[in-house]
Amino acid sequence: MSKLTKSLQELSPNDLKQRVAELQKELVEQKKSRAAGELVNPFAIKKTRRSIAVALTLLSQQDSKTDDIKKEEEA
Repeated sequence: MSKLTKSLQELSPNDLKQRVAELQKELVEQKKSRAAGELVNPFAIKKTRRSIAVALTLLSQQDSKTDDIKKEEEA
């Protein structure tokens, strides 16, 4: 597991959603910079996209675990 995944796993679902929103804003800014020819590190866009994907995957996993727990309680 990567450092990014480990650090994101420690966040609560609300914090994770907030982090995704921050990363998406950052990605938009990076794309604007690339279009203007000002982006110094083009790999930054790829890294940000991967961070968003990891965060969304973890959020989805947390939601499915919550759903499983609710189903068990109902039974």
